[in-house]
Amino acid sequence: MKLIKLANQLFTIPRSLAGKGNLETLNILSSKCKKKIKIKYFYSGTKFNGWTIPKEWKVDHAFILNKKKDRIVNFHRNNLELVIGSDSYNGYLSKRDLKKKIFTLKKYPQAIPYITNYYSKKFWGVCMSYNNYKKLSDEKYLVNIKTFKKLGKMHYGDFFIKGKSKKEIIFSTYICHPQMANNELSGPIVLSTLINKLIAYKARKELNFSYRFLFLPETIGTIAYINKNYQSIKKNVFSVFIATCLGTEKNFKLIYSRNGNTVADKMFEIILNKNYMKWQKRSYLERGSDERQWCSPEVNIPCCSVVTSKYGEYKQYHTSKDDLNFISEKGLLRSVNLYYSLFQEFEKSVFYVNKNIGEPKLDIYGVYPKWSTKKTKHHVKDIMNLLAYCDGTNNLEMLSYICKLKIQKVKRLTDFLFKKKIIKKL
Repeated sequence: MKLIKLANQLFTIPRSLAGKGNLETLNILSSKCKKKIKIKYFYSGTKFNGWTIPKEWKVDHAFILNKKKDRIVNFHRNNLELVIGSDSYNGYLSKRDLKKKIFTLKKYPQAIPYITNYYSKKFWGVCMSYNNYKKLSDEKYLVNIKTFKKLGKMHYGDFFIKGKSKKEIIFSTYICHPQMANNELSGPIVLSTLINKLIAYKARKELNFSYRFLFLPETIGTIAYINKNYQSIKKNVFSVFIATCLGTEKNFKLIYSRNGNTVADKMFEIILNKNYMKWQKRSYLERGSDERQWCSPEVNIPCCSVVTSKYGEYKQYHTSKDDLNFISEKGLLRSVNLYYSLFQEFEKSVFYVNKNIGEPKLDIYGVYPKWSTKKTKHHVKDIMNLLAYCDGTNNLEMLSYICKLKIQKVKRLTDFLFKKKIIKKL
């Protein structure tokens, strides 16, 4: 199935933090996978670290009529025309009062902005292009908004592929933004396609690592997931990658983790350096919201992200102009291939761990030379350098680069040290 066709199928489904639109989105994504995505949930009202899982939000209708009964605002024309989380309202407003409830973008006058108000009570608002805002001329308008908020479930998707190791690589994306193509749909589409590629790979060959795919409401979904699964995450999760903004054909941009040199960062650097000459770097100071949760000091899991057109950097971001014309089949497929290359790099990588407390006494292993010469000193130094960086986060290619040794020599020395039980495989 063409990825753009899937984007078309998902594009007009109304989504927010919790509601039927999210469940419908997950069901469609699941149906495209050869094996089903497990749909799980958190109950409304459940608290995690000061955050409360919200009520489900449903829109029956939302429109504003002028005196000619034209719908100058219509939620069912474009979901962005209603502020997400709005309460019901029915009545006439003067032009002056109505303008107080309208959000626009003066600097991008053709676009409708995306505005949310998840947690305020007794609030409603609408959005329109600044060009249409300027055309308001009637003295009164009929506002008719009917929405519902009820205790229910905040749904999310979880797909797990078991490998030989309990160490997990997590690919995560979000499913809570309405009617935006690059910022919202590119991540779930890329990951659901990647699931099928990994299933096909496993049918041919056993996996070394285990892989988990998460489809979460942004921020609060990730906070809830981490809090609920904290112990297993700290024990088993090796790296996390946030998949978002992957639908265009612009140069890839690596947004680094908080520490900037984790296994997640280094693995993506390897792939980008091998295959994409013009990739760009972005600091953790420019990261997104889900990265903040995984990289928060108490969680501190290696987490980074690669994007094409980066959130906050393209003018269509969080507007109606981030539509299906903004992304392309080629852009989506290129991102699928990038993430598949990352998966393949993990599968062929070996990560060694030096668990010695301090420096091991090499002579008892028959490693340390009997005579100290210039030549033997270099050999010992090479071994000591490798042991210094066998911390479970560097594969052979990284060790070769760090220690300034040819990859063949790194392979020969690590095989020897492993055989002598001086180092262990992760």
